[in-house]
Amino acid sequence: MKTGSLITQWQAAQSQLTHNIHPDGVTFANTIVPFVAIENSINIHTPILTLYEMTSTRLDVGKASNEVRKLPDEFKSERMKDRGLFELIDAVRMREEEDVDPESRRLVERMHRGTGSVILPLSSRGIGLLDVAPKDVLSNLELGQGENEGKVKINLDDYGHCEISTFVKDSETRKKFEFATSNKCVQNVPLLKEVVVLRAEAAKLLGYESHAALRLEDRMAMTPETVIVFLGDLRSRLVGSGKEELDKLKELKRKDLEGRGDSFDNRFYPWDYAFYNRQLVKEEYSVDMKKVEEYFEVHTTVQKMLKTFEELFGLQFHDIGRQDAVAWDENAMVYSTWDEEALGGEFLGYLYLDLFDRESKDSGIFICTLEPGFVREDGTRHYPSTVLFCSFSKPTSTRPCLLSQFNLVMLFHELGHGIHNLVSKTKYSRLHGTNTVVDFGQAPSQMLENWCWTPSFLKSLGQHYSYTSLGHLAMWKGSSTDTQPPEIIPDEMVTGIVGSKYCGEPSFLLGQDTETAKSMDLTREYNEMVREIQMFNVPRYRADWASPFVLSSHFMEEYDAGCYSYLLRRSSQVYSTDIFYSAFAGDLTNRAEGRRYWTVLLEKGGSQDEMKTLKEFLGRDPSIEPFYKDLALD
Repeated sequence: MKTGSLITQWQAAQSQLTHNIHPDGVTFANTIVPFVAIENSINIHTPILTLYEMTSTRLDVGKASNEVRKLPDEFKSERMKDRGLFELIDAVRMREEEDVDPESRRLVERMHRGTGSVILPLSSRGIGLLDVAPKDVLSNLELGQGENEGKVKINLDDYGHCEISTFVKDSETRKKFEFATSNKCVQNVPLLKEVVVLRAEAAKLLGYESHAALRLEDRMAMTPETVIVFLGDLRSRLVGSGKEELDKLKELKRKDLEGRGDSFDNRFYPWDYAFYNRQLVKEEYSVDMKKVEEYFEVHTTVQKMLKTFEELFGLQFHDIGRQDAVAWDENAMVYSTWDEEALGGEFLGYLYLDLFDRESKDSGIFICTLEPGFVREDGTRHYPSTVLFCSFSKPTSTRPCLLSQFNLVMLFHELGHGIHNLVSKTKYSRLHGTNTVVDFGQAPSQMLENWCWTPSFLKSLGQHYSYTSLGHLAMWKGSSTDTQPPEIIPDEMVTGIVGSKYCGEPSFLLGQDTETAKSMDLTREYNEMVREIQMFNVPRYRADWASPFVLSSHFMEEYDAGCYSYLLRRSSQVYSTDIFYSAFAGDLTNRAEGRRYWTVLLEKGGSQDEMKTLKEFLGRDPSIEPFYKDLALD
């Protein structure tokens, strides 16, 4: 059915609802149930419309997908402004019917609090030319011709090109790349500024001191003050080690420049960090991260990760093959997911893996819900489908796709979100899977990141790519004259990986004061925080320096006033660390705890208060001490 026809149906159903029912006569059955039917239809169709915007190699298809997607977005925005609809939901909320179950009560609360979202489209992809860099980094890049001879073409949306910052020796080239990447969507800065101002004004009209106060009210933190105290305490604990680490990085830069005959001015810039942090890891932990990558070929690693989830949770993944699957790219893999036969053998949903970069595909590593799970009006279950999108470099005839430690952690993290979506079993699509409050949504997957820093898991996962197939062996022989490395990742390499876990964790905070929102210069504020918190050398009070904060859609979606929940995302957040140490640190393969984690925590999605869910799993109130212990902070 065409999108316009669907929206016409949704509009008609909602109009009928608001015109035929008076607030005095509302019940959950005559108001919320019909509303849920509309919402389920929206939640099934909207992700499919978005899919081709993110995946199609044809610009016209991607553009059409973007335009069509705006229609349900506009409908949802207008729906949440409908005063008549709000009055009906408010009336249901006030009735507190005794026969309404707790999940349905939670649904009503979420509906009552719901507000529309504005989604800003990011700018078109930027293409730049940078000076030639080391061959091992640039082997897959397009070489310049004619007037561009001696240069390479960089797609600023290619996730793999972050290695430019890590391996290119020339500071001016790294600087050029940093500025090109950070400012590729600079036209979004005034748009975000407008959003900041409007959000501040809206919060004031609703009686809140700030937009943060409004957004945090129904999250686990509850108030801006709670977040500020937490971040302030953490910062005070980190500042000493942060300064110590920066001094080490500066010393590495000094030695590097003086070794090349250049002088060091004691300055350290944002484009220096990745380059010298790689050297710091290698020097302090005796581990060459490029050699580490050779033990994590993407296909072998993904299969072993899925096997881990099978063993831990009692899942089964069946590759259903191209002939039985509907996918958007020939390289996308599709798995049907089941509970173990011995545990009921229930079908759970579909997992799609779209791992490789291609033209016009969105960059990054992220999970996307194609269809949420929920209970239909006839009582049958609508099963979920979830997609893991990555933009890893596609294997060639001479080079496999190998994962860095960062990508390894992020891959397992995002697969964790996918598992959350698959095993969740809620009545309503709005509460399914990862649709929890923002400051809890990352905890389940951040908890799983701990596996990637545990020696036993790294040993089970790490297999040198030259042993995974005859083709890969031929690739290795064609690129190296050394003796073939050990098949299983060596203990000393694992020790180095684990030791480097917290080597380099600078972070920035992006806050707002609603009283000064109209006069705030977002770029200037961002760079001031980089200078103050990360202690990098950026000019004071410069509004034209860099604006990478507009590259993320998070501020336009549910993570406005919520990015604190990503705190130190490569390690773990407070709740996730507590969960890990209470249940899994002693045994990563504990099936009993894995099943308990599934049924007590993952299965519930957002269907009950997240703090209640957390306490039920822990058997106590959550503690911040494991978080500080894990960071080695007093």
